[in-house]
Amino acid sequence: MTLNQFVDKWVGKNCDWDGNKNFWCVDLFRQYLQEVLRVAQPQGVQGASDFWDSYDTDSALQGVFQRIKNTPAGIPAARDVVIWGKGLGKYGHIAIFLSGDVKKFTSFDQNFPVGASCSKVEHNYKNVLGWLHLIADGSLSDTEKIKKIEEKIKEIKEIIET
Repeated sequence: MTLNQFVDKWVGKNCDWDGNKNFWCVDLFRQYLQEVLRVAQPQGVQGASDFWDSYDTDSALQGVFQRIKNTPAGIPAARDVVIWGKGLGKYGHIAIFLSGDVKKFTSFDQNFPVGASCSKVEHNYKNVLGWLHLIADGSLSDTEKIKKIEEKIKEIKEIIET
């Protein structure tokens, strides 16, 4: 599934990835990892900003993303995952970057503002810690490539068995 297909599928809806009947920004992020990137899920977190803090100890994040700190001249790329710190709220925020420049950007969010369904939202960079930049498949290590292939084989086997 492409990013645009993902946005079209979820815009205006509530995403409940973990089935706990809450519709957090983290649910949309995890759904994005599953449906678009088709990669392993990172470890559990208490809040969205924890993905930034746990990057160094989470091999699932390191194998898919490069962590890039927010700077005045930095601009994420489409498909990157923007992470806000706790200056935005108790748990921070996480969303998928769609387009933008150094002053403002549009991302695909859930629960922004609080309680909102999935939507395209315009932001400035206030409280943005940085973003997780998608690593191209060609830059993955052999171990990471093997892990992705094994995951795909498992998915195919599950499809065949159903």
